[in-house]
Amino acid sequence: MKRHIKKIAKYSSLKSSVLFLAALLPLSLTLSLTSQAFDISALGGVTISNFSQATPLAASSSGGTGYGVGGLVNLGLVPIIGIETGLFYMQHTVNLTNIPVSGQNGSITSNNLSLPIMLRFTPVKFFSVEAGGYLGLSATASETITSSNSSSTSSLTGVNDNGLIGGVSLNVPLMPGLYARFSGFYEYGLTNLSSGASPAVNTRNIDLLAGIMIGI
Repeated sequence: MKRHIKKIAKYSSLKSSVLFLAALLPLSLTLSLTSQAFDISALGGVTISNFSQATPLAASSSGGTGYGVGGLVNLGLVPIIGIETGLFYMQHTVNLTNIPVSGQNGSITSNNLSLPIMLRFTPVKFFSVEAGGYLGLSATASETITSSNSSSTSSLTGVNDNGLIGGVSLNVPLMPGLYARFSGFYEYGLTNLSSGASPAVNTRNIDLLAGIMIGI
């Protein structure tokens, strides 16, 4: 009788261990798929830019398109979380309507070196969420005024633009260690472009990028 009870207890213990390991299997598979020690991304695409409100340069502004190209490096800190940084060359264009005095339309174009620093959360390998800040170093800036039959361009004093950045990325496997990456970022500028005057004028940028990601 005692031997029979011991067999039942041993069987129950073995069954509990098997069930526990079975419960851990999905978690271990998830961690193995999402724990990326190091990866590099090369990206390029389109930027859509606007100001937070009208500026002294024009009665109103609207989203203009530019381009961006650069790369990101991600270093895994713990499974599913890493720190991602890089360098981009970004062109941002904002369309202007009803410029004072002339009443004409135009645009402002700025070319910046952007250095994002973000935390990247990757719950599954094909999808990630990024959030952090960026430092935008002004390279050049210009204003173009257009009329019915002509246009003129003049240089502007560039302003370093710092702010917050967030986005999502979709990573499509191509082969082991190589992915097609599609990313969308929203930049919320915190620098007052209106020379400290009130109300503040800030940048609002959307970056739609695509490229490749190599995981190591």
